[in-house]
Amino acid sequence: MQAETKYKFVKVTDKIYNKFIDTGHVPNNIIRMLSLKLVNNIPLNEKELAIFYANTSAINDMIILVAKLINT
Repeated sequence: MQAETKYKFVKVTDKIYNKFIDTGHVPNNIIRMLSLKLVNNIPLNEKELAIFYANTSAINDMIILVAKLINT
């Protein structure tokens, strides 16, 4: 079963991406957005992939949480 996607996804803006490059920090809403995109088999763009590779564990944890919510 796919996650609901009735909301627009937040975007990885240049400001968010540059902060990620400089500090490694990624806002939680970006982690959630990437998790939902992956659950729904929506391709990630170049910036999103860079964040995914650096935060795979956090994103995978969010995917598990999303999957539990979907299946309840």
